[in-house]
Amino acid sequence: MQTEPQSPSRKSFTFTRLIDGLTYNFTQTSQPSRHSSSSGAPRYRRNDGHVLVLKDPQKGWAAVEAATGQVTGKSWEWTLASLMHAPDYPPEGEWVSKKGHKLYVYVLKYSLNIGTVDMSTLSAGHVEAALILLDAGAAGSKINWGWLLPDLVRGEMIEAAQLLLDYNADIHAYDQEALHAAREYDLIDMARLLLDPGADANP
Repeated sequence: MQTEPQSPSRKSFTFTRLIDGLTYNFTQTSQPSRHSSSSGAPRYRRNDGHVLVLKDPQKGWAAVEAATGQVTGKSWEWTLASLMHAPDYPPEGEWVSKKGHKLYVYVLKYSLNIGTVDMSTLSAGHVEAALILLDAGAAGSKINWGWLLPDLVRGEMIEAAQLLLDYNADIHAYDQEALHAAREYDLIDMARLLLDPGADANP
């Protein structure tokens, strides 16, 4: 059986945030990490020194906190099948933070296959991370966010709720549960936010 030739390892690569063009440069490094890589794949270090990118045998290529070895970002594209053929250099694709406040959200300038926003990012209140993904072309209005909006209301996550509304979340979903939640918990600001784009004032 003929095998495909392996591509050479990259000495460096660049991630660019589509929302504002902010660019991060990574260069190959031999620095040891508490987080092991497989198959002798090279590690890459961001130029500011806080992030490593290396290949994890279960997750594929992952962003890692340099000081602790903790995985802080993952490639959105990996499936169990594709892990069998993970290349020994970082793939083109998206990198999404598991910790939105650190904002390790990288989108390759050559990739527009954003997919959909990670709901766990928004439900944790990581608005800026979700906004970057949405502005980069993630499918916001195509998702039924009705189930998430009431949770954001109850948690008084007004910025996250505003973001969903800005991207056409359905305020009437589930019998206007979001507005009922605002009234039940006496959340005046949340009620105003929901009423402003046209929620029924007398449900």
